[in-house]
Amino acid sequence: MEPSKSNIFIVEDESIVSFDIECCLKNSGYNVVGTATSHSELLDKIERAKPNLILMDIRIHGEIDGIEAANQIRDIYGTPVVFLTAHSDKATIDRVTKTKAFGYVLKPFNEKALVTNIEMALTNYEEELKLLSMQKSFSTTLDKLNLGVVMFDKGGLISFLNHTAKSLTGWDNNKVLGKKIKDLLFDKKNNTQIDIETVIHEEINLSLIDIIAQDCETPNSVSFDLTISPIIQDKKVEGGIVVFHNLATNISPTLTKNENFQVHSGNENILEICPWCKKWQDEEDNWNQIEEFIKLKIFVELSHKACPICVNALIRNIQLKLEKFPGHRQN
Repeated sequence: MEPSKSNIFIVEDESIVSFDIECCLKNSGYNVVGTATSHSELLDKIERAKPNLILMDIRIHGEIDGIEAANQIRDIYGTPVVFLTAHSDKATIDRVTKTKAFGYVLKPFNEKALVTNIEMALTNYEEELKLLSMQKSFSTTLDKLNLGVVMFDKGGLISFLNHTAKSLTGWDNNKVLGKKIKDLLFDKKNNTQIDIETVIHEEINLSLIDIIAQDCETPNSVSFDLTISPIIQDKKVEGGIVVFHNLATNISPTLTKNENFQVHSGNENILEICPWCKKWQDEEDNWNQIEEFIKLKIFVELSHKACPICVNALIRNIQLKLEKFPGHRQN
């Protein structure tokens, strides 16, 4: 972001210091869109000012100091904060670190150090926004899958599950995020819990896996086949992916045969299928899932079971996308 296009808001309780900072910023090409001496004054002005970044002193007027104010601004508006303060004791720095601040400049400051910190903060914030957008898009894509996907970190703690996984297992984000994945999966075939620490280092396929219910005590009556694969970043195992791929999802509980059913070709011995999406065209030019054709032609109850090739392709795709998220945070 170019300095001339960056709007900076200053929170400083000493008017002389605030004026000095404002002059410094303007000389460097920034727009100063507001100043405040307290948290309450900042809240009154920030929506109108719409700053790209806030320069925040730690000792400001009012009951709420700059660190607590930064936390609130971050939660409400997401605006990046760079602290500008004379305090560098360990207790203060520890509190600043917890705010996820984008910079920390000690007084007395020089213009070069201030501008460098601002530019680094703005750049890092833009990169964070891009990363969050990619993660949101990635999560949305996973939610649309009809396969259950669960991710866990290198400690075996669950960090993400898609919508299908929630529906199939009955798990709830508030109840399972942060829990050990090995405590929620039971190998019915071998009558044991799954040793995640062992299987995470190599791709492994398991069958007849019972899912432990939300209370983590009673096994659910549903069993699945699943694949567990490692998440590798910088040649290190950083976690794993669990894919449930025997979903036994019924397409329809009752099926009837239709002898007079016509396809688009006019010849019931020829079924025209799209080579990419695998949908077929009926006589009314509608494109339908292949399951609908099977339902109408034969007596059978359908379920979905992903083949190993498709499961592995899905996992590879997830792994490739995760490589774009260095130090990714799964929410």
